[in-house]
Amino acid sequence: MPAQLSRDALKGRWLRAPELDGSTGRVYIADRGAPSRPRAALELLADGSYVETKIGPTDRSARRSGRWQLKGATLRLLAAAETGSSRTIEVIEATPERLVIKEG
Repeated sequence: MPAQLSRDALKGRWLRAPELDGSTGRVYIADRGAPSRPRAALELLADGSYVETKIGPTDRSARRSGRWQLKGATLRLLAAAETGSSRTIEVIEATPERLVIKEG
């Protein structure tokens, strides 16, 4: 679990990288330009809102949005009523290039 995790460490657009997953959790990488193929994404904005994009089997995307909160190493995604349910996520690692999470 990261020490002294801050909102600034999580802000930005993160792309899902399942090929990097390990036993510790699901891996996201910082969005540094157009990915070579469609990827799910999680964007945590400075104003406390978020947008999550999932890629379906036909490469069509579905978006979910809402508000995000951080308490210690626990990230809560509070979905807008029309886009789904809220989720609690444990942040395992947060660096400028990599975000590792476990959903709980």
